[in-house]
Amino acid sequence: MPFRWRFNPRRVGAAAGVGFGLLVGFASLDWYWTGRQLDAGLRDWAERGKIAGWSFTYARATHGGWPLAATLTLSDVELKATHGSLPVDLTWNADRVILQVKLTAPSTLGLETQGIQRLRLWDWQEILFTAERLTAYLPLGIDPGGAYGIEAANLRAAIPLDQDRSGTLSMAAISAELGIATAGTGSARVSITAEKIGLPPQFRWPLGADIATFALESALDGPMPPLRDLASAAAAWRDGGGSMEVQKLALTWGPLNVQGTATLALDEQLQPMGAGSGKLIGYMATLDALSGNGVLSRSAVTAAKAVLALLADAPAEGEQPEVEVPVTLQYRTLSMRQIPLLRLPELDWPGQ
Repeated sequence: MPFRWRFNPRRVGAAAGVGFGLLVGFASLDWYWTGRQLDAGLRDWAERGKIAGWSFTYARATHGGWPLAATLTLSDVELKATHGSLPVDLTWNADRVILQVKLTAPSTLGLETQGIQRLRLWDWQEILFTAERLTAYLPLGIDPGGAYGIEAANLRAAIPLDQDRSGTLSMAAISAELGIATAGTGSARVSITAEKIGLPPQFRWPLGADIATFALESALDGPMPPLRDLASAAAAWRDGGGSMEVQKLALTWGPLNVQGTATLALDEQLQPMGAGSGKLIGYMATLDALSGNGVLSRSAVTAAKAVLALLADAPAEGEQPEVEVPVTLQYRTLSMRQIPLLRLPELDWPGQ
């Protein structure tokens, strides 16, 4: 006798209920286990920090996030580190920090900070900042390889200018990512993008206090020494043949629009050196602004304009001329076709 299946709403409903119950049960167990792992990982990280010489404290921890993620919300968070344990003396406070592990991405830890935050480096004055959204992510596991990132929206920071004054630095959006290859390969990639950067108006900026866009994509090659002493780490990186390949640099600041590439390294004095090329738009107005604000001498501007006029492509009607030029950086001097343009301030490494 052939098998005949008859639709039975009660049986189908019961089977669906059992399946849903099992699904909820497994999700709950996964959420509970991941939450306990967050607890254990945080305690282990804090204990290892004590051994290294820095401290991490918080007032209270609250679990949440069910069913799609396991979260741990920490209130009144403080991180303190000395130069012996991290590259800088650091004190950081936040009203709240939310740690999150999504059940669909268990190998990545997400962090979100909320409220007012305070940062002090070395013995400098405290920097107070807030953001509409400030999140970060990092890989979980023993191997430090992987992607580390941070994103912020409507970031505002009070930057101390002297003992009595502070200026506001703002960014409508910023995103940065550090990608580290598997441990031991000695390579990493760095990318940064920022939009609508407002510089402290107390200073006279040569191209104005507003930077429309900034983007950087680069690759670091060379040994990755410990970062407890920045000067020693930089010297070891240089001596090991370290270099930085700037694959993309884009900047829109006032009348200037520049896109370029470069290869950089460190010289004997741990100062940047290298060579590259850049495509410039709006260079005539930029040179006039730099001369008017005392950044470039009149003779340097005159020579630069003459060279650029010879190299520039004829613009289409209604468009600005653009030119691609080689640049070099040596002994802290930025030059264009052997014409010195700008003397950069000395880079002072902590611990040097």
